Amino acid sequence: MNDVTTHLLEKVRRRMALGQWAELAMLNLLVLTASMTVLTIVNRLTAFAPEQMIMYVWLAIVPAAALLAAIFLKRPTLSEAAHQVDRALGEKDLFLTVSRLSSSVGEYQPVVLAVAHAKAQSVVPAKVSPWNPSRRIRPLLGLILLAGGIQFFLPQWDLFGNRAQAAVIEQRSAQLNLTRKMTEVRKTELKRAQESRDTTQDQQLEENLKLAFQKMEPSRKEENRKELLKQQKEISQQWKVKAASKSSPSASRSSPSEEGQKFGDEETETLRKKAKEALRSGNMQPLKETMEQIKDELEKLAKTEDPVERAEKLEQLKKRLENLEKLAREEFGSEEMAKALERARQQAQLAQKDGGNPSEAMQAAMESMELSEMELSQAMENLKDMQNLEKALKAIQAAKKLNELDPLDGEKCKQCQSLSDYEKLYKEMLAKCNGQGDGQGKGNGNGLGGEGIGRGGKAQEDDSVETSFVDEKSQSQVTAGKMLLSIKTQGLGEKGQASEDYRKAATAVKQGVAEAIQQEQIPPGYHESIKSYFDQVAPEKSGSDK
Repeated sequence: MNDVTTHLLEKVRRRMALGQWAELAMLNLLVLTASMTVLTIVNRLTAFAPEQMIMYVWLAIVPAAALLAAIFLKRPTLSEAAHQVDRALGEKDLFLTVSRLSSSVGEYQPVVLAVAHAKAQSVVPAKVSPWNPSRRIRPLLGLILLAGGIQFFLPQWDLFGNRAQAAVIEQRSAQLNLTRKMTEVRKTELKRAQESRDTTQDQQLEENLKLAFQKMEPSRKEENRKELLKQQKEISQQWKVKAASKSSPSASRSSPSEEGQKFGDEETETLRKKAKEALRSGNMQPLKETMEQIKDELEKLAKTEDPVERAEKLEQLKKRLENLEKLAREEFGSEEMAKALERARQQAQLAQKDGGNPSEAMQAAMESMELSEMELSQAMENLKDMQNLEKALKAIQAAKKLNELDPLDGEKCKQCQSLSDYEKLYKEMLAKCNGQGDGQGKGNGNGLGGEGIGRGGKAQEDDSVETSFVDEKSQSQVTAGKMLLSIKTQGLGEKGQASEDYRKAATAVKQGVAEAIQQEQIPPGYHESIKSYFDQVAPEKSGSDK
């Protein structure tokens, strides 16, 4: 074949292939559109699939139809293209004979080629193989309009509850993702806090206090007192900063009877003992080992296929996590640690729900357990810092008392290395000073002294003198609060209701202060002096008082 004839047959074959592909693609699109229309109607009635998924499938049917047409297309041969040209030109197998010349022999070949070449120059491939997709487009457009009408006008039904169940599953998934995000954010915060943790300030305060103790001079009693007050104020402020970053264990700790009810079985009692030991010795390893065991069990549960076995073990884990959560609040005073454990428990519970992803929920619970360990370390470090500051405040308190009785002398503190040594020394010296009096206020100390002896009897009164005095009592309630008016008078007050009202008011104030101390709003260095003061102004009612 010459170039003109070959080029003609190739162009016709390509147009035939493209036309067949378009025909097949339109047919596929028609079938898929009809199927999706039925699927949309079923989904509107039953809500078996999310609406967004149905929209994605609608968008995918066009490329799917084209891909299927390309896969199942049977490309036409050169002989078929030649036969198409012969049929369009009304020739009797002229071009078909040309396409087969390579496999035939004869002297007529040059004549056939010459005739085909002359005919090929005037042939238009578009007329030989025309495209006519209109017969498929009309029904396709009709189906698309029907599907659009269903989409906009057919209301959503949920005959089998699929939509409600899907909404619950979606909500659980969103909740799980949110809790994992919270865990990740808190981990980042703790890492930054650990990197920027500044212990130099606490150490500097302790060193300043030791230096202040060593500089005390017996001849400068008032200067000693002012320096101790200054040191007490600085350390108290630092103690309050530490206390503000945690919950108070004493505020949330239950009474012994309540503790006995909460911790009844052997395992929870063991956990409580571990927590007590960690607080006493600062060794967190036993508690960390318990948390590691829970993480290992969560990892095993993530691989458990049996739902019954998984549910049983999850119930046991939930109880252990609840007990750890109570310990975090009641023993360590760490609300953040309790929140992390609570989050781990909630995430583990999501693994029991139908339609969820148990493996993902278990992974999230393990991440929360890792955060709990970090929170435990943070709580213990904070507690250790507070204990050191409390030792400093107790040493200052003992030093202040001793300075009032026997002015401090820094030369006596040369053997002291730690704040506990200073506290012990001051208490021993204070005990010696307190032992010098006779207990009746008649010793050589700076107490209130003994009872005095007055002269004279009862004052003279003349009841015959007429006055405008009216004997009545105010009905106002004496309560704790701001004093608005104070009048000093001489004479004996009436026994009975007035003293009782005063006692109640003082007791109320005393109780409020006790609650503030219990909630650790007041630094330990002030506890003893505050309690001593209120014991004096509001003594307990004795049996002789009426």
